[in-house]
Amino acid sequence: MPHPRIVEDPGTFIVPAGSDYQTLDDLVAYAKANPGAVSIGTTGVGTDEHMALLQLEQAADIDLTAVPFGGANEAKTALLGGHITAIGLNVGEYATADKDAMRALAQFAEERSVLAPDLPTASEQGYDVIMSSERGLAAHCDVPQEIRDRLAAAVDAALANPEFKAQAKTQSLPLSFQSGTEWQAAMPARLERFREIFALIDEEQ
Repeated sequence: MPHPRIVEDPGTFIVPAGSDYQTLDDLVAYAKANPGAVSIGTTGVGTDEHMALLQLEQAADIDLTAVPFGGANEAKTALLGGHITAIGLNVGEYATADKDAMRALAQFAEERSVLAPDLPTASEQGYDVIMSSERGLAAHCDVPQEIRDRLAAAVDAALANPEFKAQAKTQSLPLSFQSGTEWQAAMPARLERFREIFALIDEEQ
């Protein structure tokens, strides 16, 4: 049984600071005119970045080239070396990146992250792409209500604690509270979206 969601870290597509692409629209327009020419670095099949790429392909009716890497650092190196067009990262990772070297085009959440309030969402730019890493607490359904209530109260107290907030900011953790009831209610729609994306992955293989 889910308890409160504490963190939501949206995905984002990153390009080199010198790239001609200033917005997600710019990248999509080029991809439309040049099918397959836009390469996006990911950390493998079925990862957040790969699933965001598939959603963008479907939402914009474009053909992108996924390039898998062993990790985010390898992908960043390839990006800065000019070997790929863009890479997928989480906003939390981008928050600690060198902004003189790379630029984010969009964040893939329903609302802008507290770590990137000036970065438009993909939805704001007209593309239905939702992909983020959510983190919270869960307990077995057999756990007594009294204990679950105490756990929820402890989370509430932590989220209200200025020291906790400051530490989260230091670690680039985008706090995004959602009660257990709200989080659970949102899960069926998120699961259905994942099923649609997994079907796209199956079609590719």
